[in-house]
Amino acid sequence: MLCLLWREASYYRTDGDSIANIVTARAGNTGIGQDKERLIVTYPYLNNAVTPTIHEPLSTHLAGTVAKNGDYGKTVSSQPLLGISTPSVSLSMSVTDESSDTSKLLGAGVITVMNDDNIPGGFETWGDRNSTFPSSSDVRSFIHAIRTEDAVMQKAISRARKFIDLPSNLMTANMATSSYDAMFFEMAS
Repeated sequence: MLCLLWREASYYRTDGDSIANIVTARAGNTGIGQDKERLIVTYPYLNNAVTPTIHEPLSTHLAGTVAKNGDYGKTVSSQPLLGISTPSVSLSMSVTDESSDTSKLLGAGVITVMNDDNIPGGFETWGDRNSTFPSSSDVRSFIHAIRTEDAVMQKAISRARKFIDLPSNLMTANMATSSYDAMFFEMAS
């Protein structure tokens, strides 16, 4: 199944869709084929480690990875997935073979899973692109670039509110400049 997160509506497909169906759907212009910076496509479902008959969307685990990291500049790729036993469908996995399922999915802009070399029997996220990829390979096609932009904008808006009722003059401009310089220094630190 495909699930999407960020600020877009979800488009659901059947758990167990073939890789070919997913790649074909990504090539379309509607549903999961849309090119949107905040549309994240994930595949497949994951089997719960405690109750393997429960299938959990990868998007839920990806959201947990994003929240766990708490670092807006960090990639969501190659992050361990907790509480799962296996993907709900078998995937051929390879970082070097372009005909493997994971490579086909990644090439179509779909975040998937790989075996985690650090945890025997474990899995990790694989991919960090939003649905603008592969039609765009711009830096904004990376999830963490959008998240970093959001963090900067939220802080900038918060600081700008301090000056909203002040007169528009050189003194206010200098104070705002100092405030933004301090903001970037804090973020860089």
